[in-house]
This record gives sequence, structure tokens and C-alpha cells, in this order.
Amino acid sequence: MADESRYDELLMTMAGQLGSIDGLLRTLFSFLHRKTDFYVEWDPALLASERPTMGFVSGKAEELLLQAFQSTTDGGGVTAQQSQQPGTKQTPVGNGGACPDHGYCWTQTLQEVTVYVDVPKGTRGRDMVCDIGTRSLSCKLKGAGGQQASKEIPFTALAARRSLWNLDSDDGVLVVTLEKVAKTWWACALEGHPEIDTSKVDSTCKVGDYDEDTQAAIRKIMFDQKQKRMGLPTSDELTASDLLEKAKLAPGSPFMPGGPLADAPGGNHP
Repeated sequence: MADESRYDELLMTMAGQLGSIDGLLRTLFSFLHRKTDFYVEWDPALLASERPTMGFVSGKAEELLLQAFQSTTDGGGVTAQQSQQPGTKQTPVGNGGACPDHGYCWTQTLQEVTVYVDVPKGTRGRDMVCDIGTRSLSCKLKGAGGQQASKEIPFTALAARRSLWNLDSDDGVLVVTLEKVAKTWWACALEGHPEIDTSKVDSTCKVGDYDEDTQAAIRKIMFDQKQKRMGLPTSDELTASDLLEKAKLAPGSPFMPGGPLADAPGGNHP
């Protein structure tokens, strides 16, 4: 078996930037899809007359994937004592969280909650209908079938008369500010949506603007949500893709002339 450890530094860099095994695997398979013939299947009708030069027969790619997985398990995997539950709570960002399936993210202080709703760029105020009740929030585009965000607000009523919304049409973000009646930390902005772990909330947070790191994290969440909805790479996937492209030219790269993947589509040919 080849010395696979020589790629550890590159892969550890990718894993660190992507933040999870799931992200690493998605990026690797995205690379295979975009830069190789791994996902290309032969047309059975052509096999009788010619042998294609790219791709695999149906099921072969999955077989290669399973063989690669089994080759590192020594006949059996390690069973976790306790698997992560689907309802695992998020680590707070800006004392709030992300709800990509519903097109918004949110932050909070003890005094108020701010909800950032993703809307098409160029949307104007008169295009929006935003109703804020004492126990409900509904934001939608006029003439649109689906609502951007609509649910009951959790835990405690808000001071609706002091709550407001404004629109950043250039960035395509609707910002809804809800004033809390009771100074408590909310686990979610809207009932039934993903919750954060309130035990990890920064209780020293003061009223006012968040620091640059938190603002950058919020911008990243909004960017990634838009990219996913349009079927485009997220910021982490774009970063990993750039790393992969640079890695092709690195010393010892398997895509360099003489390497095991030199002849693969996207490899560096002399």
C-alpha cells in the first residue's frame, strides 16, 4: 500500500477549514464530480460495439467507494457509545443560530432578538409584507406563494409597538428587530425551528453592535444559505476547492507527472 500519510498535512488543513467530516467528504466528492470521470456511467448500449475511455459501468463507482471504505476498517468499524441525535442543539453564533431550511439566521441580547431573513437582491420595502404580533411573526413577499419566515415566537411575548423591520435591498436581507418583554435567553427565534445551546450563550454580551468576528460569521451564514438554495458551492467548499487546485501543483502531489492520478481528468500532464 502506498504511503498515504504524506497527504495528511493537506487533508488536515482541509478538515480544519471545513470543520467536520461531513464537510470534508462533500468537498472530496464534489471534486470527483467536477474534475474526474468518477460519476460518469457507461451507456450499456455502447458496450457491445466499443469500450468507452471514461467512466465506469453502472454500480462500479459505488463498489470502488465501498472497497476503499472497507480497506481501512480492518474488518469492522468502531461503534460509538452514543451517536449524535438529530436534534442536537447548535453552538450559538452572536448568541443566536442559523435556520438554512427556513432562509434566516438570528442573534440576540437579553433585551432583543434580531432576525436576518434572506430575500432576493433588489427587493423593495413595498414588496414586503411583515406582520409582527405579540406572539407571531410573518414575513413574505407580495405575490409570492411561500413565506420567508412565519411562526409563533417562543417563550414570551414581545413589545410589538417597539419592534421594527428594515430592508437592505443591496445585500438582499430583511432585518427584523424584536424587543423582549422579559430579559431571558431564547433557544430559538421561532417555535419549532432549530434551537441553540443556551448554556453556551455569552452572558457578558452588552447591548450594541457585535464584534467584527461575529458580524463576519453572520455574513458567512447568510452567504452559505443563498449559495445552497441556488445549488452553488458554500464558502467552505469554495475555499477547499481552491486548496485542492493548489495542491495539484504541490511537491508529491498524486496529480503531478508520474503520480498515481497524473492521467486522471484534471491531472497535470507534461
